[in-house]
Amino acid sequence: MRVSSIGKALVLCTAAAPAAWPRRRSGSGICPLELGTGSTIGSPICAERSIRGLTSPVPSRSITPMPPPPRRQSFSRTGEHTVSPAISLALLFVELINQHDVPGLVSLMSEDHRLVDGLGEIVRGRERLRKGWLAYFEMVPDYALEVTEVMQEGYDVGLFGTAKGTLKVGGRLLPTNRWSIPWAARATIRGDLVTEWHIYADNEPVRAILRREAK
Repeated sequence: MRVSSIGKALVLCTAAAPAAWPRRRSGSGICPLELGTGSTIGSPICAERSIRGLTSPVPSRSITPMPPPPRRQSFSRTGEHTVSPAISLALLFVELINQHDVPGLVSLMSEDHRLVDGLGEIVRGRERLRKGWLAYFEMVPDYALEVTEVMQEGYDVGLFGTAKGTLKVGGRLLPTNRWSIPWAARATIRGDLVTEWHIYADNEPVRAILRREAK
């Protein structure tokens, strides 16, 4: 089976720091946070399980077809480039994450949208992910992504950069609880919607914060 250029880049990204990519533990998440209660939390997947009573109707959106993108396209955010609609949509998704704009994120998700975390667990559905993102932004109020490289093959867009934030512990945001990690994601685009957001990231710095706070 042929590995796409995006796939090769993601493999190289994960292989660059083998000790940094954890194996499955109890619970799951993009970046599991060990809470000392037998559970893990720290991603839209895990956070969604910890929040209740935040339901509201999610408007449906039709999918607007767009012309096929270039077979391959890549660029660095440091220069001036003309980008495809798929790349523009993926970067808009990142921008909405950085703004903590959950309604905006939901509006860009297809009805069958799914999120795949760093441990391979999958959550489907806009409503579940709406709850998860709300809870995650509550837990990491300054969570932000910095994208430095983008690649596209077909309707898959690979984004590479850094994720950072401050873990809120005991209702406080302390400088000692701030973290920054290498981060990558693959966005699958269909029409003007994101159908999948697949994250590749390690959260050992956050687990180290929680171990320290638990002492």
